[in-house]
Amino acid sequence: MDSATSGQPSALLPPELLQHIFSLITYERPIVRYRAMRSSRSFEPQLSFAHVCRAWRSAALGSQHWPGVRLSLRSAESLKEGIDHDNGQALLHVHIDTKHYHTDIPPYRCQGCRPLPALEQLSRVRTLFLKAHNKDYSGTDIRENVETYARALEDRPAHELQDLTFEWQFDQRLEVEFKHPFPRLRYLALLGCATKGGRPLPSILRTKNLVHINFWDVSLFENIDALVDTFSGWQHLEYASLTKCKIISSPDDSRMITKYARCTVYLHSLKELNLSASANDIGSFLTYIAFPPTSRAEIYTIASTPDSTPIIVDAIHDHFDSNEGRSVFANAHSFVISYPDGFEILSSVLKVSVYTPFQITDARPEARFLFHQSESDSQVSFFEAHIARLPAIETVNRLDLSMSDFFGSHRPPARVLRRFVGVTRLVLSETSQSVLDDIAKETDGTPLFPQLEWLELLEIVFQGQEVADICELLKQVREARPSLVRLVLRECYLNNEETEIFRSVFGQDNVEIEHNEEALNA
Repeated sequence: MDSATSGQPSALLPPELLQHIFSLITYERPIVRYRAMRSSRSFEPQLSFAHVCRAWRSAALGSQHWPGVRLSLRSAESLKEGIDHDNGQALLHVHIDTKHYHTDIPPYRCQGCRPLPALEQLSRVRTLFLKAHNKDYSGTDIRENVETYARALEDRPAHELQDLTFEWQFDQRLEVEFKHPFPRLRYLALLGCATKGGRPLPSILRTKNLVHINFWDVSLFENIDALVDTFSGWQHLEYASLTKCKIISSPDDSRMITKYARCTVYLHSLKELNLSASANDIGSFLTYIAFPPTSRAEIYTIASTPDSTPIIVDAIHDHFDSNEGRSVFANAHSFVISYPDGFEILSSVLKVSVYTPFQITDARPEARFLFHQSESDSQVSFFEAHIARLPAIETVNRLDLSMSDFFGSHRPPARVLRRFVGVTRLVLSETSQSVLDDIAKETDGTPLFPQLEWLELLEIVFQGQEVADICELLKQVREARPSLVRLVLRECYLNNEETEIFRSVFGQDNVEIEHNEEALNA
């Protein structure tokens, strides 16, 4: 920190304004997917703010959004120095996982470096990251430390706690019972832990300030009333991930008994949702918890049943049955189908070199809405019921059927495709190119893609006579659809002579060849 900056205009800003500026600095975007959550946030934006000058540092340390002073575990002296920071008044950041032991310090020399002395300072802890995994190096020591802190949270208040991650990955569950609410809690991740007696989560969820939740393999709510009561208090929630959780623990015959109406809760701030659970649990959640249609959502169902199908179908219909919801379809870059496993709505063109379907990550901002059922549960009737009830599906402009090459799925039947009457751009792969035969040879009934203008063929390997055959078929398709004027060949790798055959069908300037530059340079 340079003392010369103290005379700069930035150092002369009033403390109240600096506090407000600091409050607007968001934490690093939390990763919702469980498997990607391997370490705590670094809080680099907050630390950069605090290092501008003394005035800014003072504003950061005094802010309710300050993550705390990260305790160093290199030595007992460093640990004590962190605890004594700011005359023993500074808020603290405690981190326990495999990185608890530094690579340059053997485990047997770390006994005095353990963070347990900070346990007495629990009331000062702002950020607490606890992770114990049965594959961790020196896992016994880490396991003991994590369990010690978890037990302390059962009985001691932690009024300053703002960011809590608790991950426990052992065959024998660690049963915990949080008796005190954490009023400042904004970021909560509970992964693999259990509550005493298998009861749903208690007071830890009773906070109004949660921004991000990540639950994995946790029993959450006893019934729908508890689900609604809890989520109704989370009006600041921006990110939510519920993976492999038992969302509703009550028996199936009583799970739908509730005093609440459909869509009672509306999470207006929600930006991203990840749901992976039984179809019954997902049906219950989506029926009563609503959120903006523009939110990114990934929904993965397992154990689908005939009874759960109409519940989920109706809930997804309601989700999009508004002007805002219908615009998601009309403005989408693509509607992607992997039949009969699921579908995906993309808001923009994919920017990753390899299309990994049905996975939302930070590298996939294009995914707007995704619905997928377990391959073992894939039901044609389940998929087609969704397609039949999706509002505004007739406004989809670009339909992508190239995913039929993944997961053993196949091209949708004509009865499904005929619902996409507004499609002007169609993407086909080798497995789904038989759709061209349907277009060229149809004789009656509602035509397939009557407004088709643009055809994209993806990763199709043409050999010998196949080029001439596909071009002859394309001539027939163009005769059936005079509006079809452009062809895109992506990753098809044709020689110049073969390319010219395609140009003879569509015209010299109406055939576009696309290749992935990264793949070409690999």
